[in-house]
Amino acid sequence: MSEALGPTAPNMRSFTTGAFLASTLVSNIGRNAYFVAATWLALLESNSVQFVTLLLLSGKMTEFLTSGAAGFVADSVDRRLACVAYDVLRILILTIAAFLFARGWGTAALFGSMILYSAADRGHLTAAQAMVPSIAPEGALVAMNSWYYLFMQAGNFVGAIATGWLLHRCTPSLVLGATSVCFVASSTATVCLRMPRCSDTEVHLQTSIRAVDSPSTASFFGSATLIFAAAFSLIYSMGMLINALLSSFVLKELGLKSFAFGQLEATWSIGSVVACLLLTTRYFEQMSRAVIFAIIVTSGLAMMSFAVVQTFAFALCQVVMLGALYNIGRILIDVDVQRTVPLPFIGRMKGLLQTTGMGFGAVVYGFMALAGDTLPASTAFGYFGVIMVAFAAAVYITRRRDRRMIHQAQDEKQ
Repeated sequence: MSEALGPTAPNMRSFTTGAFLASTLVSNIGRNAYFVAATWLALLESNSVQFVTLLLLSGKMTEFLTSGAAGFVADSVDRRLACVAYDVLRILILTIAAFLFARGWGTAALFGSMILYSAADRGHLTAAQAMVPSIAPEGALVAMNSWYYLFMQAGNFVGAIATGWLLHRCTPSLVLGATSVCFVASSTATVCLRMPRCSDTEVHLQTSIRAVDSPSTASFFGSATLIFAAAFSLIYSMGMLINALLSSFVLKELGLKSFAFGQLEATWSIGSVVACLLLTTRYFEQMSRAVIFAIIVTSGLAMMSFAVVQTFAFALCQVVMLGALYNIGRILIDVDVQRTVPLPFIGRMKGLLQTTGMGFGAVVYGFMALAGDTLPASTAFGYFGVIMVAFAAAVYITRRRDRRMIHQAQDEKQ
C-alpha cells in the first residue's frame, strides 16, 4: 500500500489519521451530549423515571432494528460520504428537535429525535469503524483501534461535562442547537480525509489475500460467525449488566451511597482508558484469537466474585479490571474482524455483531425484569459469569475435538 502511494504516503497517512481521530472526538462529544441532554430533558418534561426508560428503550430498539441495514450501507457506498451524510442527518434532526422544544412540544421532540437520531448514530458508528483498517498504518491495526476507542471515550467524557454546564445555563433549544455544531465539525473533518488509493489490481489482491487467510465468505457468515457473535454478545452484555445493576449492588448490598457509586463508575472509566493506552503499544499487535476467550473466562470469574467478596475496596478492583477487560475484548474482536473479513464485508459483519449483541442484551434485560427485586445484583452478576466461563469452556472443548479429528483423518490418509 505505501509503495503504491509514493513518497508522500507517510504524510498522507499522518494527516488522514489525525483527521479521522479529530472527527471521532468531536462526533462523540456531540453523540454523548445528545444522549445526556435527552435523558435530563425527559426527566424534566415528565418527572417520571418510566418515561425516561421508555425513551431510552425506543432508541435501543431503533439501533437493534437498523444495525444490519447500517452495515449494508457501509459496505455499499463510500464510507466517508456515508459518515458525512449521517452527520447532516443528525444536524437536521437536532435542529428540528430544537424548534419543537421552542414551540413547547417537548415530548414529540424527545421521542421523534431519539428514534431518528439513534438510527443515524448507529449508521455513522458502523461506517466509521469500517474505515479503521483502511486508515491504520501498516502493522498497527490494534494500536489504531485502541486510539479510536480512546478518542471515543474522551469525546464521551467532554460531551457529558459540557452538556451538564449547558443544561444549567441554557434553554433546551439552545442545548440541542449547540450539540449540532459538533456534527458540523465532524463532517468537516471527515471531508478532509484523504484515503489511500490503490489500483484495482491491488484492491483485488488485498481482498483475495484476506479471503485466502480466512474462511470463504459463505462459510464465514456461518459457523465462525456464531462464535464471533456469541463472544461479542457476552462482552457487550456484561457491560450492559454492570451499567444496569451496579447502582443496586452499591445501595442494597454494600449499603453505600451515591458517592461510592460515582467512584465505581469512575474506576470503570479508568480501566477502559488504561486498557486503550496499553493496546496502543506494539507489544499487543500480534495477540492471538485465544486471548479473546481468556478475557471472557477472566471476566466471568470476576463477575462471579461479586457474590463471594462484598467489600468496597474489592469492588473497586473488580470494576477497574472489568472496565479494562471489556474494552480489550471489544477492541480485539474488532481487530479480528478487520483481519479476517474481506474489506467489502466488514460493515455487514459489524452490523451483524451489533444486532446479535443488542438482541442478547435485550434477553438478559428481559430476565432481569422478570426476576425483579427478588434477584440480588451480585447473584445476577454471578449467574452471568457462569455463562461466560461455560461458553469459553465449550469453545475450547469443541476446538480440541475438531483438531483431534483433523489429526486422525490426516494419520489415516498417510
